[in-house]
Amino acid sequence: MSFGLCTEENPVDPPSYCESCVIFAQEFQNKTTRIHTKSESEVLDMIQNICDSMFSYKIHKEKKGVGRFSKEESETMQVLKKLRSQGVKVDLGLPEDMWDAVGVEVQLLKQRCELIIAEYEDEIVEWFLSDRNISFEDFLCRQRFLEDRRADMSCLSSHSQSLAPKVDL
Repeated sequence: MSFGLCTEENPVDPPSYCESCVIFAQEFQNKTTRIHTKSESEVLDMIQNICDSMFSYKIHKEKKGVGRFSKEESETMQVLKKLRSQGVKVDLGLPEDMWDAVGVEVQLLKQRCELIIAEYEDEIVEWFLSDRNISFEDFLCRQRFLEDRRADMSCLSSHSQSLAPKVDL
């Protein structure tokens, strides 16, 4: 199976490098707010577990861009489950216990998370322990992960567009 663009024949629309990095950056920032001491060991522990949190995302095929990945259940699935609970027979072409299975897109999101950690773990730790004079999204996504791949950066937050030069730690 090829993971190209989403079509009728290929319903899988994999996360772009940009989407993957932005979601990683959001997860990292959310988790670092729970770190009480600015220590290397604490941030390393957090980084080692961050990719598992990708499995809490669900794909929202009705949305585009980064917004199609959310921890909330899609409106479509909410409606289908409500109909089922009201006694309506709902046939999705797969067993009911598979309705909440992790999609291919989310599995690919986790793989990209692991790739980011494999390539940039040391730099991420250095950023965390530094003065952080640049946003994490800019530091990791714009200046490293996407730049190194010459990947599209259009999904990056408009507020994160930095005029600052690349920060080398």
